[in-house]
Formats: sequence, structure tokens, C-alpha cells
Amino acid sequence: MRYIVMTTWKCASMFMWKLCNDVSEFTNSPLYSPNHGDNHPHYVSESEIGRAAFWSQENFVAGPIRAASFLPSEHSILNDSRAFIHLRDPRDTLVSLFFSNVYSHSRAEGKFNPSDEKRKAWEEQGIDAHVLSISDSYVLVYEDYLRISQDKRIFVTKYEDMIYNRNSFFEKISSALELGVEFREHLNRKYKDEFKVNGEDIYRHKRQMLPGDYRRKLKGETIEILNKKFENILEALGYDANQ
Repeated sequence: MRYIVMTTWKCASMFMWKLCNDVSEFTNSPLYSPNHGDNHPHYVSESEIGRAAFWSQENFVAGPIRAASFLPSEHSILNDSRAFIHLRDPRDTLVSLFFSNVYSHSRAEGKFNPSDEKRKAWEEQGIDAHVLSISDSYVLVYEDYLRISQDKRIFVTKYEDMIYNRNSFFEKISSALELGVEFREHLNRKYKDEFKVNGEDIYRHKRQMLPGDYRRKLKGETIEILNKKFENILEALGYDANQ
């Protein structure tokens, strides 16, 4: 069976990486991922993963896929796969991306590798301007995923459920992947303390995890602009576009 885990940056994609490993071990399926080390036999870069040869196999786990544009172009692979899409309030996603870009994301040659000067420029730009400068690209990412979820009937899980309703969240994942109660209970046991973070540390990968951070970090006028840009997306995902 093919298992595909889709998400995007700053939607707990590193936890989705852990989950991909769990699915791989539970189903005895090889995991193809951009998160493997470069020398791993199943490493595939994000830019090349959609053209990789493994998609023709009958048994594999692929993920985390961080944008629909990284999938094989026809998306027909999703017709014969067990999959889900994990998303977050896009306003919180953008706030988290600012702190990651400026302070916490480790640099790697050929991947995320901004100079100290670039990071300083982002910091001086400020969170509101930075968030607005990257927001259009995230509108496209979310629109693509919503289109796929509707066309292919792919289940969407939400970051907020992961934080506040862990049992229900794992039940939805187990159901989407058709892995049953045993897998759900395994996730509940293994990750019972995964989403507990004390305080906020801008230099920590898990800076803070509470939803609604955009209301604490962004100016009112910035939020109004984002609400307008993401209006249809927020409505489709069940978020309030007036806050």
C-alpha cells in the first residue's frame, strides 16, 4: 500500500516526519523523504521528489510532502493511496515562519542557507512586513491543498486538534491511513507528552505551540490584510476570518 503524508512548512512538519517513520515501521514499508540524511538510500530532495522513481512501487511511505507542487504532476497517485493533509491556521503558520527564518532554523548548504546579513535584514524588516511579503506564496500552497482535498477526497487534519484534542487527532490519522486502533493507541502512548512546551523561546525549534499566536504578534491592520487574502481558505478550514 502507498501512504502519503502532506503538510507545509511550520505546520508541525517535523512531527509529521516522526509520524512518517511510525507508519513505515508499523506497515514495514520503505520511507522516501527529504528529511532523510543526504546519504540515506531513500533520501529524495524536495525539488526532485515528484519525479522520483519510487512512485511506481506498490508499497511505500512518502513524506512529509511540504507542498502539492512537489507531488507527481497528475496527482493520480492519490487515487490509489492512503493519505492525509495536515494544515494549520495560515496566519499562525506565517508568524512561525518569521521566527524560524530569522532565529531558529538551522542552515544547510543547498537548502535553507541565508547569510547572517540576510537574517539581520529580515529581523530589521519586522514580523508584520516579513509575514506580508511571503503571504501570497502561502495562499497558493493552501489553495492547492484544498483543491486536492476536494478533488481526491483527501482528509485534512488540523494543527489545533493536534494540540488540544490529541486522542481525536490520532484517531483521524489512523482512520485516514486505515491503520486501525492499534496504530492509534501506539501514537497516543508514544506522543503523550509531545505537544507540551513551557514558555516561549525564539531560538528553540518548538518556540511555542499554542494556537492563535498571530493575535499576539501581529498588528491589527496586518491581521485584516491576511484575513482578506486567506478569506476563502480560512472559511474552508473552519477558522474565523474576522479575528
